[in-house]
Amino acid sequence: MREAAEAYRAAVPENPKDVELRFNYAFTLARTGDEEGALREYREVVRLAPDFPQAHLFLGITWFQLGNWDEALTSLTTAAARGQNDFALHYFLSSTLIKKGDREMALRRLETAAKMNPEHPGVHFQLATIYRARGEKERAASELRSFRDLTSRQETKWRADALERAAGRAIEQGDLAQGISALSLAFEARPDAELVRNLALAYLQQGDRGKAQQYIEKALGLSPGDAAAYNYLGLLAAENGNLELAFVQFDKAAQLDPKLADALFNAGVAASELRRYDAAIERFRAALRQSNNKRTREALALALAGAGRYEESQQEFDAAQRQDAAASSSR
Repeated sequence: MREAAEAYRAAVPENPKDVELRFNYAFTLARTGDEEGALREYREVVRLAPDFPQAHLFLGITWFQLGNWDEALTSLTTAAARGQNDFALHYFLSSTLIKKGDREMALRRLETAAKMNPEHPGVHFQLATIYRARGEKERAASELRSFRDLTSRQETKWRADALERAAGRAIEQGDLAQGISALSLAFEARPDAELVRNLALAYLQQGDRGKAQQYIEKALGLSPGDAAAYNYLGLLAAENGNLELAFVQFDKAAQLDPKLADALFNAGVAASELRRYDAAIERFRAALRQSNNKRTREALALALAGAGRYEESQQEFDAAQRQDAAASSSR
């Protein structure tokens, strides 16, 4: 991506009025994390092409990411006036209006966003924020439950995806049955924790979770300090609905390797689903120290809300949303 940014940087001076070129350059700068550079280029695009609604949208989202609510409101409102009418427009415009204190107009935009994408957790968190401020406790609680349910659904999918990715790495190519046979022969010749863990993951890819668990436990017999193996056991336990056991396994993994962000995050999710919010908050904060990402901040916001710490929850959600804005402005 940085190579692409350099190529655009070299091309712009030769074609300074090429709107598409500058828009793509801004997009690429956003992807590389250069918010100021993206802002400069998006501003130039809307100067050259004031009727380009998507440029106004991305400019507004970039302003939002940088915390300039006045400029974000101006750009997003202009995008709407120029015909932009998608989820991102209504979601970020409503979030900007909340920051500006215009909850009634924000509510209208959020309701539109919710119709466009009812599965987006952030919409329901923001609706809960507005209803709570209006004293509508039941509606706020209902929206917060929707946020929790949708976030939990995402986390369940992430857990399954994590197991699938790990299994895929164990057998990257070739016939799965042959791969299992080869790993089994290698393990018989040389008992090794990593080999047996890969064999477990190969069985997981085959769909045999029972054998996968047996071999992960064998891996731990060979290497009791294998943090990754405990994390995989936790994922399997969570998939089987045993959150108590999952939490214990994830916590053990994190104790063995305090820098294993996945284990810390997974322990936080299990604790949150068990309604042990203080434990969840502690694990999510530890995970953020290792990896600052939107997923963990949203999960932390949910745990804080569950604990009744709404102001802190809003702060974490806002931080997650700025990270979401960074991703949105580079899509």
